[in-house]
Amino acid sequence: MTAAEAATLLIDTLGPKRSGSGAEVLRSLAVLKRADRARQRIDALRSNPSPGLACYGTAVAETLDQFSADGLLAAFDSPQAGWDLDTDDWPLETVTDRRDPATVDAALWRHLAGLPMKAAVHLVPPPSHRPISLPHLGLVVHATGPIAVFLRPDGGLRIVWIDGFAVTLPAAPTELESDPAAMTAGRVGRLPTWQARPVEPATADIRDAFALFRPVTDAGDRSQVLHAQCEAQQLLQSVWPETAESVEIWLRGWMPLACRDGARSHSSPRLPGIILTSATDLYQAADLLCHETAHMRLGAALAHDPLLHNGLTTGFPSPWRSDSRPLYGLLLGVHAFLDVCRFHQRVIDTQPGHPQSDISATIASRQAGHVKSAWATLAAVADPTPLGQTLLSKLEQEVERL
Repeated sequence: MTAAEAATLLIDTLGPKRSGSGAEVLRSLAVLKRADRARQRIDALRSNPSPGLACYGTAVAETLDQFSADGLLAAFDSPQAGWDLDTDDWPLETVTDRRDPATVDAALWRHLAGLPMKAAVHLVPPPSHRPISLPHLGLVVHATGPIAVFLRPDGGLRIVWIDGFAVTLPAAPTELESDPAAMTAGRVGRLPTWQARPVEPATADIRDAFALFRPVTDAGDRSQVLHAQCEAQQLLQSVWPETAESVEIWLRGWMPLACRDGARSHSSPRLPGIILTSATDLYQAADLLCHETAHMRLGAALAHDPLLHNGLTTGFPSPWRSDSRPLYGLLLGVHAFLDVCRFHQRVIDTQPGHPQSDISATIASRQAGHVKSAWATLAAVADPTPLGQTLLSKLEQEVERL
């Protein structure tokens, strides 16, 4: 990729775009890097002195070899793939993964299960002590001991436990009830979903890692948050269709949070595409969808280029936080709150006379002031990469329009 091509893709991270944007290309490149990391882990398994691990690594490698670039994108463009393989992509992330690396390696096969391939593969993963989610099938396998896995060309699979219990899982989600005995026996369960997207935390490892965010535990509270997200997407379709389509592209699922000091949200690169949110108010939920998907777009660029040489330098005041922030925090804030300002201006323009219009006018004015304040600090001290300079120049134009 040339510098000019990269710069063109980078500019597309500014503001939501319809399908086919350069930001999506950057995300695809990041997913292919994730697939490369999977290959490195698998190759290490193949050379493991343990015959069992070496045999498992060889079987997974043979499976991976069957996938084209499009197949690799399908395999590793999921929140769970990011959870397993994106441990070092974003230095500001506070989520701590306490899993043993061997546990991650034992479950690498799950990213290939449920996808079509050229030839069947038989593998015996190392024993897992925790349930294994299968993101492409929407299932969780309780494999607290040795299992054998048979991956079929049509994307289905068969799992055999050490006690002889076996289950066949078809690739088509609508057929997953074809073997209810497996679910009755507690060997296989459905992952929680909403609007065909995963709802986290679905497994103990993710629940433990995100405990400080206080995920909702009450089913009623969870439902209230999820209904608000659905209604917020409908609102965006009405007032800002480009953003509604962008949300459809970037959103992979949710993690409802307990209310704490008002609505809050977060998007972790450890679970790419998952929005953590406590918003139950329609307009707050839409505001936060704009905010978090903006972070996802910029995150795709940061996976390709650091943008700032001094992004990790700390001690800068932020208009959005009471504590000082690294320079990356200001960059993320300016980029995301530009979209928040645009959203509230859209509400004002498309819903004149609506009670929310006055509220949105107040929010847009306040956030525009915060963006200008943070931009002044960022512009004064930033040491950008060549691509980062392209982004900052465009950001400056957007800030001046506020």
